[in-house]
Amino acid sequence: MLPPGPDLIMQHRFIVNPILCAVSAATSAIFLAMGIVMFPLNRYGSAVIFLCLFVVYLYVAVSYGAVISVDKYKICRRFAGIYTQELTWGRIKEVGVCGTTVFRNGITKKRGFFYIYFSDEKMDEHDRFDMILRWPPKRQFYLMYNERRLNAVQELWNNKIDTYNVGKLSIGGKS
Repeated sequence: MLPPGPDLIMQHRFIVNPILCAVSAATSAIFLAMGIVMFPLNRYGSAVIFLCLFVVYLYVAVSYGAVISVDKYKICRRFAGIYTQELTWGRIKEVGVCGTTVFRNGITKKRGFFYIYFSDEKMDEHDRFDMILRWPPKRQFYLMYNERRLNAVQELWNNKIDTYNVGKLSIGGKS
């Protein structure tokens, strides 16, 4: 076996949001079981409703269960080994971290899930607000934030990582 050389491509793979994927998958399985159980009971309307809810939660599980691969050349999204979208680092204009709870009352300091996002256009505060308001974004790559994931992205992104709605979270010495 040859030792790793300088051309070896370091690739990081992350599930977009493992928590929401698992919860949505379990919920969809329950709705599927309920839908199937309703047929022998001659409750066809209930069966259709449960099967529709199964499809909705299955879609959420699939979208949050996608795998984001990050290497020194590009970012790819794939599901079940099939590439569905890719974006090269040269086309990325902004990488940031955002909290998904936009509307909060004055009492709570909760910011929702934090996500790392990759945008092919430079965004301002209004654009970021719109992105979070319409979460999840259709055109952009995103993955759940944690230190390990952020460190993997920082290895490959040499520019500033923007923040929006993250409270006191500090990235690179700035909050």
